[in-house]
Amino acid sequence: MNRLLSAINWRFTLILSLLVLLVLMVLNFYGLYTGRFYFLKVDNYIFPLLGILHFKYIHTMWLKIRKKGYPDAQIRNLEYGLYPVLLVYAFKASDTAYMMLNASGFDDALLPQNFMPMATTILALQIILILITLLSFTHRKKKIGIYNFDKINENIDFWQ
Repeated sequence: MNRLLSAINWRFTLILSLLVLLVLMVLNFYGLYTGRFYFLKVDNYIFPLLGILHFKYIHTMWLKIRKKGYPDAQIRNLEYGLYPVLLVYAFKASDTAYMMLNASGFDDALLPQNFMPMATTILALQIILILITLLSFTHRKKKIGIYNFDKINENIDFWQ
């Protein structure tokens, strides 16, 4: 694990998660079975709304590491909020994999030509997002520190 942490530093991890998250937010509106974008479906806006929490975590972690901050309640709550979001990411990845596995049941004329390349790209990005999010938790623990609940209130700056 230390080799992975040294190979992929915290800056690259945060920038990659930012880019992958942005691309997946756009591709979330893409319908794999039809090959078109659907912007009027309410279901398509759940992932981008959950992504806001991930963006806030990336921003907070970036600031904490750059300013050599301490683990406070804000980053702790954001990280704890990302745990259920990770489950949503895993659900989306399993849903994409399920669509790919069941594509053989359809006639080739019914599916768009770019079904498998797009599904493979989306699934790969979803898996990368899950792994890079877990890696960012490890970087947070290494660079900012662990959450010490006994002393977490001692580091609060009331003037912020």
